[in-house]
Amino acid sequence: MIASVSVLACIPARLASTRLKNKMLLEKHGIPLVVYTARSVQKTGCADQVLVAADHKDIIDACRRFGIEAVMTSAEHSSGTDRINEAAGSNFETVINVQGDMPMVNSSCLQAVLKALEHAPMGTIAAPFKDRAQYLDTNKVKVLVNSAGLAAYFSRAALPFVRDTFSDSCLFTSVFHHLGIYAFRRDFLKIFTGLPRSTWENAEKLEQLRALQSGYAVGVEIIPDQLHEIDTTEDFNKFLEFPDNHNA
Repeated sequence: MIASVSVLACIPARLASTRLKNKMLLEKHGIPLVVYTARSVQKTGCADQVLVAADHKDIIDACRRFGIEAVMTSAEHSSGTDRINEAAGSNFETVINVQGDMPMVNSSCLQAVLKALEHAPMGTIAAPFKDRAQYLDTNKVKVLVNSAGLAAYFSRAALPFVRDTFSDSCLFTSVFHHLGIYAFRRDFLKIFTGLPRSTWENAEKLEQLRALQSGYAVGVEIIPDQLHEIDTTEDFNKFLEFPDNHNA
């Protein structure tokens, strides 16, 4: 039973990952990746409770071995947000969805995503692209942000299309690298997970498009620096090289 809390940080953790096998259980100094992420979230102090929403007993066991609270959820969920909705119940005012492959998450990120809820029922964060190559990488999700600080669209494609001469200035004005951290007001989380998967979501494989296509606003806060996300073996190897600052 989830205790009554104001802010719940929930980490959806799926054992089967497409590009990096059993990613959540990969270890650094004997500590699984999902545990690193949960500890990082705990350290921020931004959440009253931190919970891992797992789909496999191995993840549950790994978390509990290190004192991280974890619950089992259905293996049939189509997105991480659908998974956290099952795990969280309704005893919270706000829920933060932190991807389990973000072990370097920090308080600035979580403070920013909570701020993104000031003018929208759902919020997320983004950061400037480092260079043109990253902007053109289809593995890096782009978000177009309008003057009201709301998302206009998310895509794996390089948006917006530049018809004339490409200028690097467009990379720092309205299009940003989307980072997979979300915040939801309690009532909207229920609404969101009750919506049918949208055609945009199915095409891009981006769950946040479900909200946009249904006409709901998504607030976006821009942070100065990107987070290290682990999608590939190369990403994980780079993480292994980072010094430990709170997970030793």
